[in-house]
Amino acid sequence: MSYDILVFEPDFISDADFPAWWEGDEPLETGFEPEVMTPSLRSLYRELRRYFPALNGPDAVDDATCEARPGIDEYIVDYGFAPQYMYISVSWPRAGDFVSRLLLTAPRHGIAIARVSDDGEILIKGIGLFRGYRNNPQATAEALDGGWLRSGDLGSLDSEGFLRITGRKKELIVTAGGKNVAPAILEDRLRGHPLVSQVLVVGDGRPCIGALITLDAEILPMWLSGHGLEDMAPIEAAQDPRVRAALEKAVARANEAVSRAESIRTFTVLPGDFTVDNGLLTPSLKVRRAQAQERFAKEIDALYTRTLR
Repeated sequence: MSYDILVFEPDFISDADFPAWWEGDEPLETGFEPEVMTPSLRSLYRELRRYFPALNGPDAVDDATCEARPGIDEYIVDYGFAPQYMYISVSWPRAGDFVSRLLLTAPRHGIAIARVSDDGEILIKGIGLFRGYRNNPQATAEALDGGWLRSGDLGSLDSEGFLRITGRKKELIVTAGGKNVAPAILEDRLRGHPLVSQVLVVGDGRPCIGALITLDAEILPMWLSGHGLEDMAPIEAAQDPRVRAALEKAVARANEAVSRAESIRTFTVLPGDFTVDNGLLTPSLKVRRAQAQERFAKEIDALYTRTLR
């Protein structure tokens, strides 16, 4: 079984060309001479074949190399070339390795799938994306950045070419010191603690990052019993120093994922939970940030009147 990939020059391939090939309406005509491709495709190919040798064409791996390097057959790739695109068929066991290498190397040759802007937003480019809003240049300018679609997601590309999504740009918190903080990474790590139900990270315009935490009413009795503590309701547990000590450790672990300037320095435990019924969760169980911040404005203000850690 193989994994098929088509790498193309977006400036030369129309929106209709790719679906036509994908559906099999038009045959894909390629040869084995890489020199027919554009300079950017040729340079990308030259780098790729350093890691994934060619099966055919002038750069095909020879028998002696295959004998000298056991296991290389899994890495041999069937390349096909055309002026504006390169067809690639890679063995299924190595498909993940190849895609990771492709994501890492393609941007260096002017053929990018995704990139991250200076402010951390993920930008996307490809034939499946729209070219703009009809008769609305202002909306188009807001959505596109030089032909790249602003996804609204924040993230990073690591050294292996893997794209990591860390949050939503519209949820970005800017502290009084000008530090940009994506709350999702802290919230997700904190929600991994058995005591925690929901988390709202705050700090926009504030001296540091804080958090509102709610307790999981179903897990709380089991956690208390497992730690040799008496049973208590969430409203009581929210004030219990032993529960708070456990949450402080959870906050410390969450903070390990970020810099000190992005870390949670103060938090409070709310007596009740966020739910769909009380309007603080969406039907898909996401926190309604604006509503929660408005409802607990006093609690948020109180976070910054205490001594910060």
